Amino acid sequence: MLSERLREKIAKAVFPAVENITVSIGVAECMSGETWEQWFKRADDALYEAKSGGRNQVQIAQEKPQRFGGGENVSANFF
Repeated sequence: MLSERLREKIAKAVFPAVENITVSIGVAECMSGETWEQWFKRADDALYEAKSGGRNQVQIAQEKPQRFGGGENVSANFF
């Protein structure tokens, strides 16, 4: 929802040098047991899906087929 609100605000804003711009955004939730590279790859794939789908949109990455450690604290992956 945050990404969509950001996309909408940017699309409505007026930039003096170019008037209007749009953005495409790819979003991915970091899954437990997922490496940084895997996470960023899924977000990047979602971004390319947004661009190829007509741009000016938000695409959410597909979850991995299997979640690891369902109840684990995902923030532990950041350390």
